[in-house]
Amino acid sequence: MSIDIRGTEVDRRLLEQQRATQTQEPRATGSGTEDDAQSSRATRASDSIVISPEAKALAELDSAAQAAPEVDANRVEQIRKQIAEGRYHVDPQRLAQQIIDLERELLT
Repeated sequence: MSIDIRGTEVDRRLLEQQRATQTQEPRATGSGTEDDAQSSRATRASDSIVISPEAKALAELDSAAQAAPEVDANRVEQIRKQIAEGRYHVDPQRLAQQIIDLERELLT
């Protein structure tokens, strides 16, 4: 057996509360009620974020790149001139070792 409470005082108050809840939109201005402020603080307190090891490594690389010295235009021009004149020589053993060292560093 069911009881029809439509049209009663209890039903009207319930509907008004539901409508009020459904039509309330968050206030972007931050001028909400005290309850809104407490609710917002409670939500913020329970929020969390986890930064992956990869993201941390990228952040460290970004910091290192930002701290790296800028390109020395004079040095680049000297090397270009040496290459053009045939005076720039590369030590293949030293270059190979630097590549190996870089690969080892990247793998660790």
